[in-house]
Amino acid sequence: MRLRREAGPEHRGRAGPDSWLHLRTTSNLLAGTVPIELAVLDLEGTTVRPVTREEIEPLPGAEAALTALRAEGVQICLTTDRSREALRYVLDALGWRDLVDLALCPEDDLRGGPHPDLVLWAVMRLRIGAVQHVAVAGDTVHDLEAGTRSGATIVAGVLTGVAAKEQLEAAPHTHLLHGIDELPGVIALEGR
Repeated sequence: MRLRREAGPEHRGRAGPDSWLHLRTTSNLLAGTVPIELAVLDLEGTTVRPVTREEIEPLPGAEAALTALRAEGVQICLTTDRSREALRYVLDALGWRDLVDLALCPEDDLRGGPHPDLVLWAVMRLRIGAVQHVAVAGDTVHDLEAGTRSGATIVAGVLTGVAAKEQLEAAPHTHLLHGIDELPGVIALEGR
């Protein structure tokens, strides 16, 4: 069992956004079967290679993973720290508009990771009953912190992006995946 980060003695007695993290463990998160209704996926490094206007390429298995999640009735939200214009451009270039239910970026007063705003806004916009019905996957420590802070049941680090494996291992998570193509299997085992 892997405990989440715990505040040191200098922080005891002070409330803060990280003060509750020590209460959540991987075994507590997956103690019961919770149906996953929403997958919140980081765009760059998780589903597509780092984006430039000249070259946009999905990561191996990304489109198949999105299709498999949709076939299982899981709604999909893609998130990015880039502008809404860049997000629309990527979705159009890949032809993914019909594969995703929602695409969000930190505009309209929503903060990106490590804050849980994008995940929680997706839950509200897509009318998910509870955040426990959410899986979050990303390639950075901030993605994993956002998923954990939101209360998502599955928080998966994906090893196809910018963060080193050791960085993701040190961050709060329930799973580490070699690629996003493994997420449908994780949801089938853990959350269906």
